Amino acid sequence: MWLSHVVNRYNVVLMLQLLSVLPETMIHVRAHQTCEVGREKNEDDDFRWVLPYKDPCQCKKVRYGGLNTFTPKRPFKPVYVEKPLVGDNVGEIRDHYDLNCIDMTCPINASVEGETDPGQPTGMITWKTKAIGNDGEPLSVVCDPPLGFSFPIGHTNITCLAEDQRGNNKSCAFDVSVIDKESPEITQCPLDQETITSPGATTAMVTYLTPNATDNSDDVISLICSPPSESEFHLGRTNVSCLAEDSSGNNGTCNFEIHVIDKEPPVFSTQCPADRQMVTSPRNATAMVTYQTPNSTDNSGEEVDVVCYPVSQSEFPIGLTTVTCVARDGNKEPPVFSTQCPADRQMVTSPRNATAMVTYQTPNATDNSGEEVDVVCYPVSQSEFPIGLTTVTCVARDGSENNRTCDFKIEVNGK
Repeated sequence: MWLSHVVNRYNVVLMLQLLSVLPETMIHVRAHQTCEVGREKNEDDDFRWVLPYKDPCQCKKVRYGGLNTFTPKRPFKPVYVEKPLVGDNVGEIRDHYDLNCIDMTCPINASVEGETDPGQPTGMITWKTKAIGNDGEPLSVVCDPPLGFSFPIGHTNITCLAEDQRGNNKSCAFDVSVIDKESPEITQCPLDQETITSPGATTAMVTYLTPNATDNSDDVISLICSPPSESEFHLGRTNVSCLAEDSSGNNGTCNFEIHVIDKEPPVFSTQCPADRQMVTSPRNATAMVTYQTPNSTDNSGEEVDVVCYPVSQSEFPIGLTTVTCVARDGNKEPPVFSTQCPADRQMVTSPRNATAMVTYQTPNATDNSGEEVDVVCYPVSQSEFPIGLTTVTCVARDGSENNRTCDFKIEVNGK
């Protein structure tokens, strides 16, 4: 009451003693900060109440402040009133000082992240905004681009605006980031293929069709296969890996196998011994024959075994004998199944039996030697299989005792 009495009588001296001097520029107030209402002279040299803040909507509490004997220059327009109001009731503060405030909430950290939609170069990103008017009622918020927009990969700036019926508005801005985590898809990946070495070489020049790659971003930076097509592949099996990468660093792969086999026989580097005639040893019906075993080389570069029969330094009978020399390289490639192993299947027991008669097609196999390959399966086809699960193993074996297996399962159930 005493302070009110002083104010009403414009006792400037007492006001100066009781209150501090108002700052000349109060531009920004942090949320929930206390603001001060004071007095200053106008152009007519009359005192008036002033709330000297650039954004008084951020004032959550008002208390008495100081006094200016002049009107300072400010880069904003302060709020002038005939009578002051102090306290911490935000609604009353805004009504009394005629503040048209809008409280607006936008995404935290001013950024929203999301991923592209499957198979698309865009992503449907959502966010939440809220605006409350001076009267405490919610206001509609309009964003550009709007919710429901398909955003491209990368960063897009969003501006949202809320406006009340009196034309007061408030805006906020944030970024939408669409991240592409979808890997490129490689199509038409080559099948495994088999080839033979080039004449006299340990390698084969292999050419294959480079696969295609597609990506949801429509932007595949590179597609590289290693080893590349039209390059030399060594004897044996080589895995070819193709890698496709998009502009976001995602990658997709496909793999296939190149099998280089050696079907080139060794070559005799020295001539076979010439035909010749011998006479029997004294009082014998045979003759001791000695000859030089020929040498042989192979495209593989490996040592070649040469075996002749009948062997040198052995007894030859009377008559004409042919000596055969065989040069064999180190090719130990097992046979390859040219037809698939039978599929797994289920059977039921024969009537009044605890077994089932099972018949299957024995798979075929081929060998790099060109020779016929024996394939044996056990248990054999057309035999009785007991109740339960039985694994059938098929073995393909070539003349060099190299072998390869495949297996399948027969399950017999009782009736």
